Amino acid sequence: MLLHGPSDSQYLDSVAATVLALKQQTHARIMVLGPVPTWRRGLPNEVLRYFMLYHRLIPERSNDAVSTNWPDATLRAKLVPLGAEYISVWDALCNADGCLTRIGDSAKDISASDQVHLTEKGSEFLVDAIMDRLLGEPAAASSKPR
Repeated sequence: MLLHGPSDSQYLDSVAATVLALKQQTHARIMVLGPVPTWRRGLPNEVLRYFMLYHRLIPERSNDAVSTNWPDATLRAKLVPLGAEYISVWDALCNADGCLTRIGDSAKDISASDQVHLTEKGSEFLVDAIMDRLLGEPAAASSKPR
């Protein structure tokens, strides 16, 4: 089972209770997909803002106007001991150069359609980036030599 939802800390206990109940009742593999990077004014607005300031397309990656990744460590620490696997969307979409703003060479190729929702291209990029984790062995089993 793959779960994804709000990363707001007020829901953390509810998410933990859901993971625990699913694990106890179904014994299924539970994977929790972490939150996407949050663009302060929405990525389309950031693309326009960047163009108005610099008269060129926003770089492929940016650290400007994107949230910090505080939820990953908190969610992982709370959910992994309950038997869930945690998949960081942040790790898939961001690196030392910043978070992915676009997948392609034009403004229509942006990765998010607002503050937190991925576009089709952004979603396809994410799924490609995490597919091995989704289809692979559970995290505990994957540490065995192959």
